[in-house]
Amino acid sequence: MRVFSGVLLILLSAASYGALPIFTKLAYNQGISLNTFLFYRFLFSFLIVLLLSFWQRQRVPTGRNFIILFLLGALGYSGQAYVYLSAVKYASPGLVAILLYLYPAFVTLISILVLKEKVKTPIVIGLITAFIGTTLVVEPAGGKPLGFALAICAAMIYSVYITVNARLLRDISGVRSMVVIFGGATFIVSINFFINGPVYSFTPNQWWIILGCVVIATVIPSIAFLEGLKRIGAIQSSLLSTIEPLVTVILSYLIFKEALSPRALIGAGSILGTVIMLNLLKLREIKDRKPKLENGGRYA
Repeated sequence: MRVFSGVLLILLSAASYGALPIFTKLAYNQGISLNTFLFYRFLFSFLIVLLLSFWQRQRVPTGRNFIILFLLGALGYSGQAYVYLSAVKYASPGLVAILLYLYPAFVTLISILVLKEKVKTPIVIGLITAFIGTTLVVEPAGGKPLGFALAICAAMIYSVYITVNARLLRDISGVRSMVVIFGGATFIVSINFFINGPVYSFTPNQWWIILGCVVIATVIPSIAFLEGLKRIGAIQSSLLSTIEPLVTVILSYLIFKEALSPRALIGAGSILGTVIMLNLLKLREIKDRKPKLENGGRYA
């Protein structure tokens, strides 16, 4: 039952995150600027998570951990969100979501080039496949080159964010981390919000889009992912999360009538196939290390 509920929570999280580019495009269509959209998204998300942490009686991290988390939110999380959601202005939400899923390939590259991890043949094949998939996805029919470039840049930023988070903040619970990360993101986007002229008045439709993004595409998936992660682990969670761009593609078609070309579909399959393969390799690596754990060993 625990595993089943974990699977459902991760699928809920991925499907909810998949709606983020859709809410963003709806916001653009309603005349909401990116700075305004991000400010309210992060502010309301921060307040909800802060209340949740108080309810669970979880203390906010302090000292070095607080600084790292704050910078991750201010520079990494908000930076990735700004670039990623800017890409939706210039390219199909479905293709932007697919290109964001290059981030596992970039995490692997960081591990090889920066952390000096061993290069294995399947990984090299996977990276080449991801690159080929990218060239197929990036097509004129799907949007402007700027949109594709921003989506790839968002994947790169997210890969650095994940790498830092995984290596430096292993022992901090998700809710505690989210309070500081959302706080840092709110702080940095509020600067742009007030410099460019704050907006406080919205139509009912605009408010529904903003609040829908906060609840459906930010808070619910964040909490659902953390709860699912506890039940089924990181690798299985990552594998199930690959439905996220597929949800975006489906919603993009249903709401905006944006269908992927056969070429883009092949490219999408190549990228998502690479993600699945990298996760399966990681799962195999962890299983191979289990005997060491049973003898008192440890893995990261």
